[in-house]
Amino acid sequence: MVDDNCPGATCSCDPPSGSTFPLGSTTVTCTAIDAGGNTATCAFLVIVRDCEDPTITCPPDQTASSPDCEPIAVDIGEATASDNCGVASLTNDAPALFAPGETTVTWTACDETGNCVSCTQTVTVTCGPVCNITWEPPGPTAGELVQFHANASDPDGGPVTCVWDFGDGSIGIVGSDPFHEFVAPGVYNVCVVVTDDDGASMECCDRIAIGPGEELCVTLEGHCWHMITLPCYPIDPDPYQVFDELREPNQPLDLLSGSLHRYDHDRQKYVTYYSFAPAEFGSIRPGDGYWLWLNEDTTICYEAWCTGEPEQLTFPTHGWYLVGSPQPTDTHIDDTRWYQGLDGPYPFSVIYDLWVQDPLVGYHCLPLPSGYDYTGLKGTDQDDHLRQFRGYWLYTFVDDVTLEIPPP
Repeated sequence: MVDDNCPGATCSCDPPSGSTFPLGSTTVTCTAIDAGGNTATCAFLVIVRDCEDPTITCPPDQTASSPDCEPIAVDIGEATASDNCGVASLTNDAPALFAPGETTVTWTACDETGNCVSCTQTVTVTCGPVCNITWEPPGPTAGELVQFHANASDPDGGPVTCVWDFGDGSIGIVGSDPFHEFVAPGVYNVCVVVTDDDGASMECCDRIAIGPGEELCVTLEGHCWHMITLPCYPIDPDPYQVFDELREPNQPLDLLSGSLHRYDHDRQKYVTYYSFAPAEFGSIRPGDGYWLWLNEDTTICYEAWCTGEPEQLTFPTHGWYLVGSPQPTDTHIDDTRWYQGLDGPYPFSVIYDLWVQDPLVGYHCLPLPSGYDYTGLKGTDQDDHLRQFRGYWLYTFVDDVTLEIPPP
């Protein structure tokens, strides 16, 4: 409003009335001029406040299965948000790994002036079923009825369904403890798919050797440690049967318990065999290496089936592995083939000191002095063959490495 002692005074403002004002404070300056050219000014603030919250929509609830009932990563999707003045941030409080059970994820959208709104999403992690194939009787032969056990369960406590593939063309057999007869000797890859009532499933596989097989023997010196492997698939892989020369009735005492060790890569520790508690040690498997102490010269003989096919060893994560050739013959190390994920195959000469270390480290009892020796392709290595019955330390620099060893 303009007031002057003479008529004709005018007033103008900057910015003018009717302008669009931005969010926040804007100073408006008004100037009055009378007919004589006299002026006066004043100023005031126009404050525009955003009092409207953003809108937000959470992604749908998610359900995922953890095969080993451990925390897992889950793709939870993305929330969407909008605001009349623009969304400044859209965040959530999701953990990196979701533990089994229900987890509430809170999504929050905020605008430039601090108006915020939230919504919640539920992420449910169920425990998938577990299984572990065993069978009886030990050392089965062709034509003998074998009973398999899935040893399946659902950590959530629900029922499970087991469907088998016996590797000989017999597929789709349902049951947790079925019987099966193999009509011919050989090595069969037996698998079971276990499905729980939530639809989560897990596949377990194991290889079973059906006799009769051939007898394989190795003679080792006494009063010495040996780093060994046992090639091919033992018909009865129980260490108590494979190394029966080291216990009663072939010895007055059990010389096997406490003398046989394997290396557990995942736990980075040795596991020792004891006949009174054999479960942790497990079965003798081709491709695994072992430490064995002998008090006297001993010939170890066991019945096994050799497939005559390429055999593969897998190394999921980098680090040390105690291994040996699963083939019943010596193999030149550059005749092996190596993969890293889907990359490969390559001979050892291409990938050594990139994927795996050269040398592989063995151990000899004789000639004296006993000690470590080296296998590889370098000039300092003493051998360039993977020898039958010999174990080796192998170090992988990368994850997901596979070694394929050709048949004789």
